Parts: sequence; C-alpha cells; structure tokens
Amino acid sequence: MITRRLIERIHQGAYIRRWNDHIRPDQGFSELDKQAHKMMIAFFLAKIEEHIYQRPLDYQKLIEGGISQYFHRVELTDIKPPIFHRLMEKQGEALNAYVIKQCEQDLTPIGKNKEKETDFFSRFCDHLKEDLKEPSSRSLEHQILGAAHYLATKWEFDLIYPSNRLLYGIKETKTQIEKKLIDYKKMPSVSYATTHGKYKQLFNLIGQLRFQRRWTQTVRIPETSVMGHSLVVAMLAYLVSLERGMDISQQAIHHFWLGLFHDIPEVLTRDIISPVKQSVEELEKLIKEIEKEELQQKVSSLFQKKNRIIGNDFLWYIETEFSNIPYKGSPFPLSGEMVKHCDLYAAYVEASLSLAHGVTSRPLTQARHRIEEKLSQISYDGFLWQPLLEYFA
Repeated sequence: MITRRLIERIHQGAYIRRWNDHIRPDQGFSELDKQAHKMMIAFFLAKIEEHIYQRPLDYQKLIEGGISQYFHRVELTDIKPPIFHRLMEKQGEALNAYVIKQCEQDLTPIGKNKEKETDFFSRFCDHLKEDLKEPSSRSLEHQILGAAHYLATKWEFDLIYPSNRLLYGIKETKTQIEKKLIDYKKMPSVSYATTHGKYKQLFNLIGQLRFQRRWTQTVRIPETSVMGHSLVVAMLAYLVSLERGMDISQQAIHHFWLGLFHDIPEVLTRDIISPVKQSVEELEKLIKEIEKEELQQKVSSLFQKKNRIIGNDFLWYIETEFSNIPYKGSPFPLSGEMVKHCDLYAAYVEASLSLAHGVTSRPLTQARHRIEEKLSQISYDGFLWQPLLEYFA
C-alpha cells in the first residue's frame, strides 16, 4: 500500500532549494528539478552504453537506484554538497541507517502480498549500500547515476556562475565540479556525450522544462516546474506498477520512462491547459500534430547514424504518451492510461498541498474536485485510487 507519507516524501524535493547561498533564478533550482534532470540524463547515458558500446544495462537497478538516491537526499535535506560528501565519507553507514529507519515503514509494503512478491525495500537498502563504495567499484548503473548527477550539477553551475564570480569559494566549487566530471569522463558514455555537441544541446533543451512553472494562472506552495512534476509522475507510475504486481523487469520500467518524458513536448509548445484544448473542436488533435512536427524538426535531427536507435527509443516514449500499446512490438502491454491517472493524481496532490498551506484559488479547487471525481471511480488489479485521494481530503 502506498502511504500518505510516501506521497509527501515524493513531493518533498519541491521544497528544497538548491544553491540557496548563491545568486540564482527563483525557479528551476529545487532538488526535485535536479533529480528529474539527472534521471533524464541517466537515460541517455544508459542508452549510449547499451547501443554504442554494447554494454548490458539493468534498467530496474538504474531507476530504483535513482529513486533511492532521491529519497536519501530528501531525508538529509539541504546539506551543502562538500559537507554532505565529507559526512558520507566519515559516517556514511550511520547516515544510511538513519535514512533507512525513516523510510522503512513506508517502503516495506510496496509490492507486497502479490503473486510475485517484490521486495522494494531491501533493494532500496542495497542501493544505499552501493553508494558507499568508491565510484570506480560501483555497478555500471550506479556509475551512470553518479555521472548524471554531476552533469546536471554542472548545468546548474554554468547558469549561476556568471552572477557569482565574486562570491567567496566559487572558484573552489568550480574546480571540484570539473574534477569530478574529469573522473567520470573515463566512462565511455560520458566521454561520448560530452564530446558530441548534439547531446549538450539535448540536455540544454530538456533542462528548460525546469523553468516552466506548473499552474501558471495561480499561485501555489510549493511551486513546481514541468520537469519536477514529470519525475513525480514517473515515480508514481513505477510504484503503482509494483502495487499492481506487474513484472518489474518490463512494464514498471517502461511506465517510469513514460511518466518522465510525457511532458517533453511542452519545452517546444509550452503548457496548453486542458480547458483550452477541449474548448475548440479538433484543437487537441492539431496540437498533437504540431508537437510531432516540432519534435521531428528539433529533436530527431539531434540523433543521426549510430544514435538513431537511441533517438527512436526516446521519441517512442514521447509519442506513445498515454496509449495502451505494447512496447515496440513486445508481447506485454503497457498501461499508458494508468500513467495518465498518475499524472492526474500528481496534479491533485499539488493542488491539495497548496490548499493545506492556505494558498487557494478557484482554479485549484475546481481542478482538485474534477480530478477527485474522475479518479475515485477508477480501479484495476485490486488497486484503488480512492484511498490515495482520501489522504488529502
């Protein structure tokens, strides 16, 4: 059973501000945004390892490792990175034990009491243990996560550096980040991605989703970006898949990527709200056609020759969106409809959290009521949305 505290933990990263002792943009610098950008970059590094260098990947380990690292960071809040790494070097086991204790009650029930019992919590503990190893001794999946972490950090730092040149310690921070990336460039995928300018363009393009605010017509607490929302949907889709007893090596993995990439077209079109889409006949269909054209023109062109299969994998998740179709001809079906329900529930929680903070508006209350009416009638494989709605009633 997915608990209320787990739902709140998933959203907690939206409250944590990164670089909060530096001059920085007001939006796009939450821990939730950073972790979302990291997982998107990790997807491409993994695909490069798999398709360019023929190195097999365990995508379950990659995804769950990313989720585990996110929960770990949320529990330890906003410790300054150099201090965080020193603490982990000296007291990593004790800090992990603290995080495990905080998460155990909420993670232990995930995927239990099914025909194929999955022990998500034990894997969570294993991932935290893996992160205590030297980077070169970690699994390929954890090395990819580490590299993606620093590539996302470098992306942030490059944006704030011009405004912080006179700040005490900024040059030391710059040197530390660059040194870490030099170490990670020993990985084939990182070397490839950083020397092929198309990937830099891609990481910049998707990074813009950090600055597109959700619910642009109303004030909310906490504010969330399109990118941060995408990670919330991805984690919900993955956890709901486990709750439904789905084969974790197949459906749950693809549901995660469907959730993570479902709003990528918004970086090209921005958010067109549902009432507008539904107000004009055939408008939604036209928007989809325009999105496809924009993706082909601005994204597909980044993937040529050996990278074409990587581009096709990426675009498949975007173009499939919420359809119930098998993954690229495989025998098992995906539940795009379920991912859509996770998208709706994420919006429901966003509205509910704001209302709980005393920040209300007609769009928030109306949207919350509309989503509640729809999701309360939905169930599948014994999974019910109603209890999750009641957490924030």
